[in-house]
Amino acid sequence: KNIFIFFSFGVSLKTWDEKKILDREIGYYNKLQKNNYKLTFVTYGDKNDLKFKKKIKNIKILPIFRNIKKNFFTKYLIFLIAPFILQKSMNECEIIKTHQISGGLLAVTCAFFYKKKLIVRAGWEPTQNYRKWNIGFFKYLLLFLNSLISYKFSKKIITTSSELKNFINKKYTINKNKISIIPNAINVDRFKRFNIKKYKNRAINISRLEHQKNLFKLLDICKSSKLNIDIIGSGKQLIQLKRYANSLGVRVQFLGQIKNDKISKMLSKYMFYLTASKIEGSPKSIMEAMSAELPIFGLKAKGLSSLVVNGKTGYLYSDIKKLSNAIIKNKKNNNHLKKIGKNAREQILRKFSLKKNIILEKKIFDNLINEKQN
Repeated sequence: KNIFIFFSFGVSLKTWDEKKILDREIGYYNKLQKNNYKLTFVTYGDKNDLKFKKKIKNIKILPIFRNIKKNFFTKYLIFLIAPFILQKSMNECEIIKTHQISGGLLAVTCAFFYKKKLIVRAGWEPTQNYRKWNIGFFKYLLLFLNSLISYKFSKKIITTSSELKNFINKKYTINKNKISIIPNAINVDRFKRFNIKKYKNRAINISRLEHQKNLFKLLDICKSSKLNIDIIGSGKQLIQLKRYANSLGVRVQFLGQIKNDKISKMLSKYMFYLTASKIEGSPKSIMEAMSAELPIFGLKAKGLSSLVVNGKTGYLYSDIKKLSNAIIKNKKNNNHLKKIGKNAREQILRKFSLKKNIILEKKIFDNLINEKQN
């Protein structure tokens, strides 16, 4: 039962390590492989990816740029070259699965050439509300073709919400029976409330410092609600955001990238999590904050409405003024924040546990393997 996991386009184990999410991402697969599966990672890395063998003990690593110099041309030619690079290894493969939809085209090519069954996972769909992701029309066409081909040639599609399932069904005319919902899994044993003294008047945000995260508006919210904030993450807008924060007089700390396993304990220091994102495709950081008993305060965005219920797990509003008023009203009410924080964790425990997800994914694998044998 050898499952080949095709990484997102351009992504390697080194990428995960640089983004400080390596432990989080491989943690799920380490638990999955204990169910009598062998796993193989097909990455867009070079020989440097092999350095992670000690950390990823029982998962085989196949970096497709191991013997090819990575540059602008080979980055895209790899779609033609990789199936031949992987030829011998594919004999060991029973099922191909994408980690995300952007890895779909290469996975489809290999599945077609070597007659393997393909599972496409779409934790988010870039063609949904693509303008809010700041995606131009030409790039949109390429993404649309990638998604269309991937969904049509797959045997099964895994997505994270009913909203995404309905979108894929209507946009790409895919039968709903082909699409299974497996929500993002949260390590609730790691992300929990620690008995740590909380900062006064300080919130936390975890974001890439990019356009769609709407962080200038986030700073406006902090200004109008007289709130301090720490932001974990890196990105192109760091310098502009620092200047803007200084012009507003907002006390903000940009903490850079922090390893996911260290964030779990940090979260308990804050009163709540604050977000102003325009759209959330797969809000894992927000769900981890909820698991650590942090209420969520933010502007309304697709991807959040199913998680945050006003007065129960947090507060979401369409405009800054209403959100700022809610922050001012609640930030000193420790008992209420504690109560809705507990509600937030209960929701994560009920819907997004790691064990539940592994059972659901194992069922999909077993059904396809048995179908193949029959």
